[in-house]
Amino acid sequence: MTGPPAVAGRRALWLACLPDLECPDTPLDRFGAVPDLPWTTGAEMEPGSDYLAMASHLPLKRISATVRFFRGVSAVRRQLAATDGLVGYALRAKPLARDYWTLSVWTDDRALRQFMRTPAHVQLMTSLKPYMGPTKFVTWSISAADGRPSLAGALERLASG
Repeated sequence: MTGPPAVAGRRALWLACLPDLECPDTPLDRFGAVPDLPWTTGAEMEPGSDYLAMASHLPLKRISATVRFFRGVSAVRRQLAATDGLVGYALRAKPLARDYWTLSVWTDDRALRQFMRTPAHVQLMTSLKPYMGPTKFVTWSISAADGRPSLAGALERLASG
């Protein structure tokens, strides 16, 4: 397998990696990737119900913000474990590339908004704001019949939306 063509910028690199999501021949993936935080289930989807899926791309401007990011993620994960309305979530991290992606599914927009106002999430977003590059978020509706969305599908939506 070959890596992506020579492209300028981190955004172009992750877009080039979308078809296979591996790009194992790139230096950033060989040295900058950590295993995905696998899907963590908060609640089972109920047949016949609709849900809100949300994906984000969170680029950091400085590698020095990585420790701050991971400390905050630990606190956010503890908060997620106690959050009503969460169906599940996953995280992809490429620390040396300073790129992070999230995927989460919620019972509805209200549940997502309530979580966004929790102290752990607010504190992390506030502390990272000076270190963040241009972020991107996309939401879409899914049904229980669709099943859990994939991280690969979420990355495609981020790239096209």
